Amino acid sequence: MDHVVVEIRRAVDAAGESHRENPRAYRRSRHKIVAQSFEDLAVLEKIAYHIRDLTEVLAATIWDGPLELRLGTELRQPLSLCLDATAGVLRAWEEGTAIPTSLDRAGDTLKAFNSAVSHGRESEAGAFTAGAAIGLDLQRILAALQHGLCSSDESTPGS
Repeated sequence: MDHVVVEIRRAVDAAGESHRENPRAYRRSRHKIVAQSFEDLAVLEKIAYHIRDLTEVLAATIWDGPLELRLGTELRQPLSLCLDATAGVLRAWEEGTAIPTSLDRAGDTLKAFNSAVSHGRESEAGAFTAGAAIGLDLQRILAALQHGLCSSDESTPGS
């Protein structure tokens, strides 16, 4: 996972350097695809960090290690639905389909997951900690996707 994050950062840095060296080309209509690609890479860079953190928390709930986190069985179904809906946003982005609809669905499943975490916090502190960390990472991923994908629909590159 670390090598993917490094590659994304290099691509964003290279695109940013190219933009700084020739800002007028960035604004020309024939370069809108390049501008959108730069914005897409920036979104990927933002969510890659949270995906890595999410992966580490989930791994800590599965395997023994320095973090003693647990994820209660009552959280598995809401988490599965939430992860699937978040993946649906990424699929919609890749396919160019209804991103706002998939974002709404993912937001709803995140609310359901966070509600399940809140209801279960009295039973086990380790499960609450893992659930809260997972919920926060998913919320940040969805916020980055919403900001990067929906705001780019409303504005033109370079404005």
